[in-house]
Amino acid sequence: MEKALDENCSQCHTTCGQCHVSQPDIAGAGLIDGHLFKKKPNQLKNCVVCHESRTGAEFTGGNGRLEASVHYRGGMTCMDCHTGMEIHGFDGTADNRYEVESLPACRDCHGDGIDTKNAMHEKHIDDLECHVCHSLPYSNCYYCHAESPDSQNPLEPGIQFEPEIDFRIGRSPMKDERHTSDYALLRHVPIHRETFADYGIELDDYASEPTWKYASPHNIQLQTPQNASCNKCHGNPNIFLTEYYVNIKISQGAVTEEELAANQDVILDEVP
Repeated sequence: MEKALDENCSQCHTTCGQCHVSQPDIAGAGLIDGHLFKKKPNQLKNCVVCHESRTGAEFTGGNGRLEASVHYRGGMTCMDCHTGMEIHGFDGTADNRYEVESLPACRDCHGDGIDTKNAMHEKHIDDLECHVCHSLPYSNCYYCHAESPDSQNPLEPGIQFEPEIDFRIGRSPMKDERHTSDYALLRHVPIHRETFADYGIELDDYASEPTWKYASPHNIQLQTPQNASCNKCHGNPNIFLTEYYVNIKISQGAVTEEELAANQDVILDEVP
């Protein structure tokens, strides 16, 4: 596992210097401004180069024709919401990043009185996470390529490893004091049972819990396709995580059959 971490994971899971002095290895390294220590990382040279395929592309408009976040267009940066306390993991040993106390939330800026005169807010403000109505389609990954440099066995045919732009609403897999809604956006984990097979590592407990996880895409918009009208969301099978959809991904080889059972807690029995 240490060999796999060193040859693959450490390209993004990085050191202090690769945030505050140089670019991460995955971006080709290189000093940002000589040997000067930058207190605040550069959004484009540090943050986005590691988070590009998911959060970075969503935030800056890198997902094809999908528009950049209203926050990015308004001049905000990653550090306007994400503090050093959160990024460095100084506020606890939570197993889930969504459990940290300093995690930013929409209501931190927008407050609890979010336009309650809006009919959709009045109906769904307590049922749905904000992202359900105000996010655009986002990146989902079905394979994280961790091939050894001396590999003689490349990816098996049929396994997807390119990110797929999608949008899926399901039952919220996380209910706590900060996340009280019944429905949330879900994103497939960026890993497959065979991810570390090249290193002789078998992920025996791969499907021991849902593989579609709570998601908070960073492509926030005021107006989105699903909030254009009630019927753009209700009765629309193209935006919900259902058993039918999971079976499609199984037939494509993107997920394994065991994931159908693993995700029963978040899959919707029917389209609302």
